[in-house]
Amino acid sequence: MPLAPKYSLYDQLRALPEHLTGEILDGQLYMQPRPRGPHA
Repeated sequence: MPLAPKYSLYDQLRALPEHLTGEILDGQLYMQPRPRGPHA
């Protein structure tokens, strides 16, 4: 069985959908919904 390609954290961060924001902290990718309206 072939292994799935491993992407770097930076590649994963750049590939996030537009409605999510993300940050890399201590080698982990954390994602959260992008703020809307007056919070943006």
